Amino acid sequence: MNAQTITPGEIYEAEAVIFSPCALGGILGDEVIAKLKCGIVAGSANNQLSDERHGDELFKRKILYAPDYVINSGGLISALHEMGRCDEAAVIARIEEVYGRLGKIFEISRQRNIPPHLVADWLVEKRIESAKRQKAAQR
Repeated sequence: MNAQTITPGEIYEAEAVIFSPCALGGILGDEVIAKLKCGIVAGSANNQLSDERHGDELFKRKILYAPDYVINSGGLISALHEMGRCDEAAVIARIEEVYGRLGKIFEISRQRNIPPHLVADWLVEKRIESAKRQKAAQR
């Protein structure tokens, strides 16, 4: 695979296709983003952005950011199964939707020239409003 080892301090400046922060929230701040030499940030850590403006900075630098709560949603979906709230087939079906959801976020981001983290937030807000309207209609 032609892999090489580097020290933890060198990780941010390593040339890579994907930087995948895992288990370390708040890692994407001014200092780290300035060092990144990657095309994509997609990791499993929660709250990867130190501040929302850092998502804007990644976008300006043309680094594709997969919003953490979208990419991590499989864990929560799986937890529903563990709690007995849905069966395994439903879990698998819902987890398979994550790929398409990210694709939709990236497409809207590209079309409207809006950072992916803002698109994801907007889609969540739309979904919450729709659920509220449905609940109100059922009353």
